[in-house]
Amino acid sequence: MRNMKKAAVFAAALMMILAAVITADAQESRKVYWGISGETLVLSAADTGLDIKGTIDADAPFDPAIGRPWLSCNAVISAVKVDGTAGKVKIKDCMDLFYGLNRLTAADLSGLDTSDTVSLWCMFDSCASLKELDLSMLDTSKVTNMQGMFYQCASLEKVNVSGFNTANVTNMYAMFAGCRSLKSLDLSSFDMSKVEKATDMFADCESLSEIKIGNGWTSAGDPSVSSWKKEGENTWYCIDMNGNKETGWQEMWWNDREDWYYFSEVPGASFGVCQLGGITPDGYRLAPNGAWMP
Repeated sequence: MRNMKKAAVFAAALMMILAAVITADAQESRKVYWGISGETLVLSAADTGLDIKGTIDADAPFDPAIGRPWLSCNAVISAVKVDGTAGKVKIKDCMDLFYGLNRLTAADLSGLDTSDTVSLWCMFDSCASLKELDLSMLDTSKVTNMQGMFYQCASLEKVNVSGFNTANVTNMYAMFAGCRSLKSLDLSSFDMSKVEKATDMFADCESLSEIKIGNGWTSAGDPSVSSWKKEGENTWYCIDMNGNKETGWQEMWWNDREDWYYFSEVPGASFGVCQLGGITPDGYRLAPNGAWMP
C-alpha cells in the first residue's frame, strides 16, 4: 500500500510538471523573424536565413523608446515584403512598424495577418518616398488606434483602404496629415461611430480634392474632422473635410492638447482667421496662442 501511495504521489507530481511545461510552452510569445535581403526588409514567421536578421515579439506591446530593430538599416531599405510562405505573419501591435523608412518605395503586405492587431499607430509615419500603397487586404476589425498611420507620407499619391473595418477605432488623429501628394480617398467603408479624436485627419493634404464617404461617417467626439491650416507667418485657419473654413468657436487639438479656439466670422480678408490673444466678440479672453482662457 505504501509503495502504491508513493507511486501515486510520483505520478501526480509528474503530471503537474508536464502540465506546467505545456502551459509555459502555450504561453510562450510568438516570434516574427526579420532580415535584410539586398534593399528589401523581409518579415516572416520562420527564420529568414539572411545575414542581417533578428526577431521581435509578435504579441508584446510596442515600446517606442526601443523602436523597431530594422530602423538602423534605414539607409538601405527601399522595399518591404511580408513573406507568408511559412505561415501568415501576425503582429498584435503594428505601431511604428515601418516608421522612418524614408527610402521605402514598395510594400508587399500580402503575408500579413492583422486579424488580432489592435494598433496601426504611425505604421507608415515618415515613409516620405512611398507613392502607392494597397492595404485593402488588411483585417482591421480589432484595431482601435489609427493615429498618424500615414503621417508625413509626402509622396503618397494613392492608398487603398477601401476594405478597412473601423467599427472599433477611437483615434484617427492626423491619420493622413502631411500627405501632400494625395489627390483622392475612398473612405466609404469607414465607420466613424466610435471615433473620439479625428482632428487634423487631413492636415496639409494640399492636393486632396475628393473624399468618398459612406453612411458610417458620423463621429462620437469629433464630427467635423477639422484640420489646422497655416498661411503666411502667423495666420491660422480651421479647415473642414470639404476644404471649407470653419468659423466661430471650434474645439481643436494642438500639441496633444485639446482647447477651444475662435475663428473670425467677419466677411472679408479676416474671414475664418484664428484670433490670437485679446477678447473675442462674445467677450471671452484668449491666450497669445489663441486658446480660450477660462
